[in-house]
Amino acid sequence: MRPRILGERVIPGVERSAGISVYPGAGDTAQVLGYMERASQLGYREVFTSMHITEQDPSGAVAFVEQVTKAAHRLGFRVIADISPRAFRAVGATPANLEPLERLGLNGIRVDFGYGPDEIASMTHSSSSMTVVVNASTVDVWALSALRSSGADFSRMEACHNFYPRPETGLSMDFLCRTSSILKEHGLRVWAFVPSSTGRRGPLCQGLPTLERHRELPAARAAAELLASGVVDVLLFGDPGASPGELESLSSIWLRGSVPLRVSLLPDAAGAERSVVFGGIHQNRPDPAEMVVRSAVSRDYAGKGADILPRSPAPRPAYTVTVDNRLYLRYSGELQVTLTDLPPDPRVNVVGHVVEADRPLVNMLGPRSRFHFVEFTVTTGGSWNGTRSRF
Repeated sequence: MRPRILGERVIPGVERSAGISVYPGAGDTAQVLGYMERASQLGYREVFTSMHITEQDPSGAVAFVEQVTKAAHRLGFRVIADISPRAFRAVGATPANLEPLERLGLNGIRVDFGYGPDEIASMTHSSSSMTVVVNASTVDVWALSALRSSGADFSRMEACHNFYPRPETGLSMDFLCRTSSILKEHGLRVWAFVPSSTGRRGPLCQGLPTLERHRELPAARAAAELLASGVVDVLLFGDPGASPGELESLSSIWLRGSVPLRVSLLPDAAGAERSVVFGGIHQNRPDPAEMVVRSAVSRDYAGKGADILPRSPAPRPAYTVTVDNRLYLRYSGELQVTLTDLPPDPRVNVVGHVVEADRPLVNMLGPRSRFHFVEFTVTTGGSWNGTRSRF
């Protein structure tokens, strides 16, 4: 039985974006600025930082944020800071007056705890232009209702999930999808975090993921799963030291907006069949079939190439990649990925199979979901790590 389709829930007109995290004390200024420069060159446009200021020395965190925001704006980033009531007091801000925070160069604040619906609503009506980001992992339908009753301006709000430093405490994919879908129904842009495998934040150094299942996965694979879910708009590295390879591999998936599926083609796959499979980005139909994923654009790819000749009929177990041949008349060239076992059909050519590790991604493809294929061979391996996988 096919798992529940999650579908495409990106808010119309809302662009997908990627981001990094930087923190006071995690690297010297030169390292932080170099990290931001590399990320900017790869299309990253969000910076997340923290202003959980201690009573003893607020000046250090304030100075760090001022340095970060100055460089970030020059590089085209937005900067959002996690903030607490103590940080508000340290810089002289109030829920009704966010201008002291805006003067630090912040574009928005993430309000995690310490404020009720009336105070958060007041923040959204501040004379500043700042975005108010609520905790996507803890805000439920009742909290959203309370915010609306308090007059919150939802057009100035977004929602950011937590990350979880302690192993075994991260969210499940099901919970993230359910809560994020509710937030998106209220028009909120949703953020989530993936960990780095190389530059992890102390003191635990065990990754900063939103989902527990992502703690030890390559960042590119985690990004592919969240892209397939269709419920996240902004994806950030929670850890402050992602490698150049990790930065590149995540951006190449997330900003392209297409789920990569590794496929093992049959050795005798014809050139016309290969052209359909690798012709470009596919998109599932808006009326998704129960038994197969249907590429809505594959017949266009086929129309640019040679005729699809019939081959010997073969069984189509789940996750088989097929291309309809000319015996299927106007359907010739349609690419499908089976979701259940199907019998041989002389009108359908079996051309390959999605590799086992990527089959959960197929199950997550919903209406209008975009996907593309990467050829998996013994020599290339189709690794999810680093720059070997240029998806």
